[in-house]
Amino acid sequence: MDYILIRGKRGSGKSTTMDEVCRRLKPDFILELVDKNIFEEINKNNQLLNGTYILQIGKKNILIVAGAPPEQNITITLIIKICIQLKIEIAFGIIAMRSSEGAGKYDTPNELKNFGNPIEEIKILRIEGDDYKLTTEWIERVNNIVTLTIENIYINTVV
Repeated sequence: MDYILIRGKRGSGKSTTMDEVCRRLKPDFILELVDKNIFEEINKNNQLLNGTYILQIGKKNILIVAGAPPEQNITITLIIKICIQLKIEIAFGIIAMRSSEGAGKYDTPNELKNFGNPIEEIKILRIEGDDYKLTTEWIERVNNIVTLTIENIYINTVV
């Protein structure tokens, strides 16, 4: 699984960014991890919060970890093992993490190396103001992630 790592402090807009990226990718459906071993389909119009999701676009599954693993109290290794156990083949991942996960059981970048290759690490900062979605910074951030995702989910299907 190739992936993009989205790194930011608590409250920097990681899950808000993921929500907008998911809307622009226009998935066929969205599954949400609701328990340690259950994904359930949710309404595509629901806001994606600090959770874990699978977007299906065509026949490709995109793993979205919108809430950093410490915020969800689950390691990225366990999230991926759940997908493997449920036979959900992940084509690409967009994984949020905190800038500093602190000491303990969370080491998202090193755990991810066991499952795939990083395409890019994007560091984000909070964009102040109620109209942040109108800023160049926001638009470029979301466009960049969407473009990278589309390029990478279809890279293996081009002959």
